[in-house]
Amino acid sequence: SINLYPSLTRFHLILLRPPSSPGLCNPSPAPYLPALSIPLLSSPPSTPMSSSSPPQSRNIPAYFIYTSLVFGARSLWSQSVLSNYIYLLTSGSSAAVGNVTGLMGLCQVLASFPAGYVSDRVRRDSVLRSSLLLGFSSLALTSLGVLTEDFGLLCAGCGCYGAFYGASYTAGEALLSDSIEEGDRSRVLTRKIQYMSAGTALGPAVAVAMFYFLGDDWNVEDCSVVILAGQAVCVPAFFMLWRLSDD
Repeated sequence: SINLYPSLTRFHLILLRPPSSPGLCNPSPAPYLPALSIPLLSSPPSTPMSSSSPPQSRNIPAYFIYTSLVFGARSLWSQSVLSNYIYLLTSGSSAAVGNVTGLMGLCQVLASFPAGYVSDRVRRDSVLRSSLLLGFSSLALTSLGVLTEDFGLLCAGCGCYGAFYGASYTAGEALLSDSIEEGDRSRVLTRKIQYMSAGTALGPAVAVAMFYFLGDDWNVEDCSVVILAGQAVCVPAFFMLWRLSDD
């Protein structure tokens, strides 16, 4: 008889001799045949799954460093002393302080929308490197305006900084999201917030230390030193932004 025995991964044909019936003449009974196992369906070879996680994109640590540097520089020169510097430079004009800070915020909003639209249709690193033209222009205009105490140049530099922040932040956040592996998003974004908070807290701390050595006297010259120090911190931040790539 031929018996078909199914299993989970294969089938076997078992060939056995039928038992002899009582009462029948069988002078030379044939010996039992050994069981013959014929695989009809073989299971595919199992491939061991690798337990190691895929390598992290180089964009992630580069963006962490950029975030800490750019937020540290911004909190040092813009959030700490810029308003006081403009107030002193314009002989106590509160309207001038509001105009410069409002110009920076307006340029940031206006640059965010086209930067997000373009970064969704072309390479995101192209938008980031294009925004660096605004970044270096704003650094040069702001530094020159502070050194010459020219309010017009300072306004132009702050406006360019606002446009740079809007364009670089929009495309940079999109590129960071593209670089995160599935299942690792919450960890990376939490770490980014930590770097951002550390940079934001470090700027005022550095400003306090600088005024401690410069003297506890808020004047145009001392504020200029702190603002120029913030511009210097922007330089390595810009180079870290250049390292980000869609590839």
